[in-house]
Amino acid sequence: MNARGVFLFGVSRPGSTRPTPERGFTMTELVIVMILISILAGAAIPRFMQGTEMYAQHAFRDDVTTALRYAQKSAVSHRRLVCAALNTENVMLTIANAHPSVTCNLPLQGIKGKQGADALSGHPSARITTTGTLYFQPDGSITANSAGTAYWNTNIAVSGTDAIEVVGETGYVR
Repeated sequence: MNARGVFLFGVSRPGSTRPTPERGFTMTELVIVMILISILAGAAIPRFMQGTEMYAQHAFRDDVTTALRYAQKSAVSHRRLVCAALNTENVMLTIANAHPSVTCNLPLQGIKGKQGADALSGHPSARITTTGTLYFQPDGSITANSAGTAYWNTNIAVSGTDAIEVVGETGYVR
């Protein structure tokens, strides 16, 4: 403290035996911080890279669920049979050209405004492992055949995510 009562830091007064406080970090502190940063980065970067693939798989699962719900709503609203062909990489939506028809012969505009085989395409790491054709009846039910005699009650598996539950009697897709 000087004559006016103000503390002086970093300035040594004549005749003072107290050492001047130094500012900054020691080399040991800097090395420890660098080691901690490298450990955190080494653990976080692989997890982050894996996370982007996981997010793509979940997004593809959500897109498949949306396409199936859209097919069910389209069947009810158009009062026609709608077919959803599932293969490992995409979902193709088609619709019957008239009501009492057992064949889906017209492409149905899918999610994101695309039609036919381009209605829904997946991410390279996401695959549909349960393949086949779902038939969405005009009454809202989901069947395993176009005649509507056998309900489709199963789970549709998409790689890296939870399965999509399908209840044929009610048309429930979750």
